[in-house]
Amino acid sequence: MRIEAKGIGKRYQRQVVIQPTDLTVEEPGVYVVLGGNGSGKSTLMKMLSGMLTPSRGILSYFDDQLKIIPADKRYEYIAFAGPYHEVIEEMTLLEFLKFTAIFRPFIDTPEACLEMMNLSPHAHKQISAFSSGMKQRVKLGLALFSTARVVFLDEPVSHLDAKAIAWYQSALVEAAKEKMVFVASNHNAAEYPNPRQEFVVD
Repeated sequence: MRIEAKGIGKRYQRQVVIQPTDLTVEEPGVYVVLGGNGSGKSTLMKMLSGMLTPSRGILSYFDDQLKIIPADKRYEYIAFAGPYHEVIEEMTLLEFLKFTAIFRPFIDTPEACLEMMNLSPHAHKQISAFSSGMKQRVKLGLALFSTARVVFLDEPVSHLDAKAIAWYQSALVEAAKEKMVFVASNHNAAEYPNPRQEFVVD
């Protein structure tokens, strides 16, 4: 699989948020988008994932045979976890995982994913009762344990304690063996151990 960006940029009216950017990724691993607050790293991640349309430039996804993947089919290859994404709090955790699996399959059963998230004791609790750290772990698990070939994580250790950060780092290493994992970070090294490549948008 291959992702290729040629001169993609973003502006809102007269404000340039992302200067024209070139990027090519074709191997599994961790790819880091580094930048301070307001630098545009989240905007770049959203453009690369297809959540935002670039104001200029071309973004292309290619399958394993290097045939172009149509823009309306890219979602089949992508998972995203960010602080602006919500979970369905009216469901129990297991209900939510089973519901999510209808649209984005996991690498194993929802029950097995609960084990991998270290959240099995909370399977039948309503998500509205979860702490912010537990909700963040759910979001990360949905992305990292999905069958998506490309994963986007925006500031993934937000709200995580030391134990949960260690869990995240372990899950990230395993996922990056087979997936392209993009991590947007405010230079927090705990979010991107052993990156394959860094892209700076400061």
